[in-house]
Amino acid sequence: MGGVPDIIRDGEEGILIPPGNPETMAQAIIDFLDDPVKHKSMALKGKIIVENRFDFKVRTLKLEKIYTEIMEKVSTS
Repeated sequence: MGGVPDIIRDGEEGILIPPGNPETMAQAIIDFLDDPVKHKSMALKGKIIVENRFDFKVRTLKLEKIYTEIMEKVSTS
């Protein structure tokens, strides 16, 4: 699928709206504003995802691990 749906689960970390559908977006905004507890819960879950998946240190460590694995394979060939 790609993009936002690969990161955000509809109704969990955010609300996914089909493109070009302003009525659905307006209703989602109204529903969101009417439920502050749900709003805060989604915001917290979204923050956790961003911190875990896109943190610079975490991404750097993952990339370093990939390079190390490649170098180990190359040196044993």
